Amino acid sequence: MKRSYTAAIFLLAINFVNAQSDLVFKNRFVESEDRWVVFPKSKDSSFTYGFIYIDAAAGLTLHYQGKFTIDKNGKFLAQPIIDSVKGIFKVRLKPGNTLVAFIPPSRFKELAIQDPPDWLTHYKNDTTSPARLQRWGFYYNDFGMSEKALTYLEPGYKMAPDYKDMAVELAFAYNALNQFEKAIPVLNKAIELTPDYWYLYKELSYANLNLGKMQEAGDAALKGISHAKANSFKAEMAFNMAYTYSEKRDKANFKKWADETLKWAAKGDQIYNSIKTLEARMN
Repeated sequence: MKRSYTAAIFLLAINFVNAQSDLVFKNRFVESEDRWVVFPKSKDSSFTYGFIYIDAAAGLTLHYQGKFTIDKNGKFLAQPIIDSVKGIFKVRLKPGNTLVAFIPPSRFKELAIQDPPDWLTHYKNDTTSPARLQRWGFYYNDFGMSEKALTYLEPGYKMAPDYKDMAVELAFAYNALNQFEKAIPVLNKAIELTPDYWYLYKELSYANLNLGKMQEAGDAALKGISHAKANSFKAEMAFNMAYTYSEKRDKANFKKWADETLKWAAKGDQIYNSIKTLEARMN
């Protein structure tokens, strides 16, 4: 009897460990669009779960479903939220380092969920328009996932190159992926249409800097500075030029762009302090 009891305990332990191993906490929020996810175990041994999706207006969002626990047999015991007053509970997520696990399809029945949830169709009515493609490209650029952003922006640009901010998001993605040669023609075409948009010049200057085209980079930076309204943006463009010339040990051009940077940088801010540090090194 004692041996049988020990074996039974051992089997229960295996079941529980297997249930735990279903949950691999390795995915960031930004990698979890349109997935049922679980958050790490809380102090009361329960797990929070829900569905992550992107809301066009609000960005990355968690549809909070509730909590569950794991019993001694390894079964997921759902405790869905039921609130007739507040109704659906949604949380706007900020990209961060919290890691979540994807819920295995084999557990959907236990948690009384379906994939995808019915309500998601409301957010999928428009998946191929330029507005949608540009917006998703913007979000994935913002998440630091420019390679995925291109899966939206390249077809979006092909469909509607003149759509608002389509070109600048595409160029941003190319620059982030060190594909500078691709960014430049996109930016030049966009500048023809909106010559007063300072951000286009910022990206153009950055692309040319990285290709070693210093004259073109400087020209773009000066145009960007002339159109930007915020001094912080002007200081950033000038600083990029100054920093590159400092790396080249080109004192004359460094001084020119350091002086330009100091015209716009606020005393004591990061750019101001950085340019002062570079000046000391160059002297």
